[in-house]
Amino acid sequence: MTKKIKVIKNSDKLSAAFSAYNSLLNIEYEIIIKNGGCIESFAEKKFSAPTACNLEKEILISFFKENFYHLTGLHHSNLTKLTQYNRNGKTQANFYDDVKNGKVTDEDLQNSERKDYILQRLEILSSLETIIDRASNLRDYDGFLYVENKKNGVVKGKEKIGAANCFIYNNENDLIFPEADNIFIFFSLNGVKTYPTKQPRYLSYCTNPCSIVFKENVEEEDYNRGHNRLTVLVRKKDYANNKRETLYIAPGYVVNRMNIIKKELEYYKADKNRFEAVLRHPKATEEFKKELLSFMESL
Repeated sequence: MTKKIKVIKNSDKLSAAFSAYNSLLNIEYEIIIKNGGCIESFAEKKFSAPTACNLEKEILISFFKENFYHLTGLHHSNLTKLTQYNRNGKTQANFYDDVKNGKVTDEDLQNSERKDYILQRLEILSSLETIIDRASNLRDYDGFLYVENKKNGVVKGKEKIGAANCFIYNNENDLIFPEADNIFIFFSLNGVKTYPTKQPRYLSYCTNPCSIVFKENVEEEDYNRGHNRLTVLVRKKDYANNKRETLYIAPGYVVNRMNIIKKELEYYKADKNRFEAVLRHPKATEEFKKELLSFMESL
């Protein structure tokens, strides 16, 4: 179930982000998307996979403890204790363990030069699960991220972050963070599985979150521009205890497909408006509408 956003004290933001991210290690998202044309995605270019022409594809999002360090933004700190996780034999996975074991705490952030930036990034990270649960704006991305490089409050140009091979979740929903117009969550592509061409979902992209950027820190150009928008058809959430939760199904995805509606009955019974949205879809045939109405009356 989608969680509500909580107000977190500055003194608790690292511990809150750790707790939230730790829960995600036992979760995987499965998102079915459709590319509206024959635009070759970066994934297809990189892995020499067949170009998607209005066909369904699957994105699998997993979470690993070695990604936690970069997501926190602590690599932007000026404190050696917080920036040592790429050198001196320390790995980014070590950072996760050090926070877990109390070797790095919220108190360590208080003297960081970029404290305000890091605290806001931690707040977003604390709500990463909610953002993915709700987000519907997904884009294919092939490029680099740029953020303002600030020292003592003065902008010292742009800092380039290598984040190619990523998909973007762009949150335009002010219900999550009213103070942030746009939040971009970048996902690293780490593999593609090709299905037989007879399968409707013949490509499966395996990804994990790699970076967080919010509007006040990004360069003037909008990351939405020039990148292929992907239509989200289905969004599901798998838990370690083998429980699966259906978060969203686009009405058009199930039109004239009663077998899917019956399979996802729990999702539709939770909100009868979902049935109504399918009935109102312009591509719904009269025969399908009659069958669906009869099915609804039998429930």
